[in-house]
Amino acid sequence: MELPGTGYLYTLAGIAMTFVGFTVLIAVLRQTLSGHVTAIHIFATRMTIQLGLMTVLGSMLAPLLALSTLPAAAVWRLSSAVMAVILGYWTVTYPKRRIAASPVVVPPLVWALIGILGLGDVALIANAAAPWGDNSVVLYAGGVSSILFVAAMLFLAGLWFLIANEPLIEAPKRRRKP
Repeated sequence: MELPGTGYLYTLAGIAMTFVGFTVLIAVLRQTLSGHVTAIHIFATRMTIQLGLMTVLGSMLAPLLALSTLPAAAVWRLSSAVMAVILGYWTVTYPKRRIAASPVVVPPLVWALIGILGLGDVALIANAAAPWGDNSVVLYAGGVSSILFVAAMLFLAGLWFLIANEPLIEAPKRRRKP
C-alpha cells in the first residue's frame, strides 16, 4: 500500500544523504587544508552525519513498514514511536557528548536548535500516543524534517569553525571545579 506523504519522505531521504556526503567532503577538505583535526571537529562531523543518517532512517521507516499488512494509522504510530525513542535518546545525551568533546560552553544558538529537536520529538511522541487521522503524516514528516533542519543549521553555524578553526561565536570556557 502506498502511504500518503511517501514522495516527500523519499525526497527528504535523498536530501539527507546528499547532506551527509557534503559533510564528509567538508571534513576531508578541512583535514587536508590544516593537517590536523581536533576533538570538536570530529564531534561536529559525527553529529551532522548522525543527524543526516537519522533523517534517512526516519524517511525510509514508514514506507518500509507500509510493505507489511499493517494499516496506515499503525504504520504512522509505530514509525513515530521508533523515531521518538531514537531522537529523544540522541537529544538527551547530546550535552554529555558535547562536554566530552570540548571545554567551551555551548553557544545559545546551539541550545535553541537542540530545543527544536525536542519539539520534533514531542510531535513524534504525540503521533505515537494517539491517532491523528490525516494529520499523522504531517506530524511524522514534521518530526523527521526537524532533524535535518537542525543538522543543516548546526552545520552552517559551525562551517566557519570547521574551515577557519575560529568559532563563529566566542563562547566562554567552562570553569574547572577545584
